[in-house]
Amino acid sequence: MKKLTFIAYILTISLSVLMGNSVNLKAAYSDNEYINPSNKEKVFSETVDEFYKAIRELKYPVHQEYYQKYIQMPNQEQRHRHLDTKLFKDMQDASVSFRKKVLFSEVEEFNYLIFYGNSIRPYPDIDISYHKAVSPERQVYFFYSFKDTAKEFMGRYAIYDVETKVILAAGNTYMPKSSTKSGPVVLKNNFTNREPLKVNFDVDKQGELSIKQAVELAFPQALKWNTEAQLLHAVNIDLDKPAKSIGSSGKRKYWNIAFGVPDTNKFYLVTIYEGKIKSEKDLTVNNSSPYPEKEFIKLEDIKHDSPELLKRALKMNNIYPGKDWAKGYNFMLIKDKVRNINLMLVIGWNSEQTEMKAVGFNVSTGEYIGFNGNGFVINKEVIKKLMSI
Repeated sequence: MKKLTFIAYILTISLSVLMGNSVNLKAAYSDNEYINPSNKEKVFSETVDEFYKAIRELKYPVHQEYYQKYIQMPNQEQRHRHLDTKLFKDMQDASVSFRKKVLFSEVEEFNYLIFYGNSIRPYPDIDISYHKAVSPERQVYFFYSFKDTAKEFMGRYAIYDVETKVILAAGNTYMPKSSTKSGPVVLKNNFTNREPLKVNFDVDKQGELSIKQAVELAFPQALKWNTEAQLLHAVNIDLDKPAKSIGSSGKRKYWNIAFGVPDTNKFYLVTIYEGKIKSEKDLTVNNSSPYPEKEFIKLEDIKHDSPELLKRALKMNNIYPGKDWAKGYNFMLIKDKVRNINLMLVIGWNSEQTEMKAVGFNVSTGEYIGFNGNGFVINKEVIKKLMSI
């Protein structure tokens, strides 16, 4: 099984199917009335790898029964039943295959970030609030497997009850990755609903900006593109020449600031070089999924900036500047849907330069969220792509 890295940055795109009873379980059960109650304190000796083998060998009656029903179905119906999802099987030549025994409340923490249409999306992005029949403190086996290529993404996941062996939830996703097409940008100057943001700061002598300053510089340009534009994420670009002090002030020279329009698939990228807007592009991908309102960050909620949070990160954790790529200290502002917070990551490396590290803060309250490995782990490939768009 390949090693998987994560980050608790959650943007929505997944197919989640509740298995069995189709009753609206969210409405039918209170927090203290579960069909599958807490079994947090019970000891179950079967490991997740042993259970995976048991599924594939149809060891348990519940899986034997499902298989017998499946093979009796007409071929056309079988194609829609996804046998390798419900009797879970790792995908052949998978980019990642993941399996873990966890509490049901913990499945939301494990997501892989997909680079899709110049934005990032998670998989499988499960929201347990829709599964009110299952206690958050119920032990489950959690599986997912997928192929992520430049042309497409294919994935499947399944969650099984550790005690009963019954499948609780499962899903499949297929996403073709359309080629990005960018054309002439039509600038709209109608600000009837929103006034352009006034930039009230000076760029320092090095041409460096904090993450908040970079967002404020880019935002008026986004409003010209679309008066309903809102912030999706911001990240510095790794274009600096190697040096000792890159990012040590909490500021960087090069930034990508991404905007969208809620409930549409519109996507707009503003790139900043040395305190000035270098380019702006409409990178909307045809037929891509819309961005829900909850994925956006309101500018007025950015109350803590990268210089302050870098100082706090350095005092709290052993995090070092990068030397080869992701040089110096790096900064990312994203929406964490699981916690429903505006999350800033201060990103660096361990002392050996072998593993990326991140410290997370809520930029609205300044609250410390966690250190790499305690709540999230850096997905290097996604970071690398975002820093080089």
